[in-house]
Amino acid sequence: MAAFSYLRSRPYLLETGVDPACPGTQRARPITGIGLYAVSALAGWFVPPLRLALIVVMIAYHALTSEGLREGQFGRVLTARRGR
Repeated sequence: MAAFSYLRSRPYLLETGVDPACPGTQRARPITGIGLYAVSALAGWFVPPLRLALIVVMIAYHALTSEGLREGQFGRVLTARRGR
């Protein structure tokens, strides 16, 4: 999360073609990941198989959003659903 804050305040460090607003909008990914890990740990304390299922969900979430929340596979699905 520190990297997103750093890049948001220094847009000249971004690769050419990257929207300067991107680091600010992508901050939700690690926050969601941290929240899912916390929920997984708490759920696993009481129901261990649930912890494994939540870890699989986290892996899928991060894989689908690896190109960003609005770009890539996940973004295309969201855009297609909104366009209907």
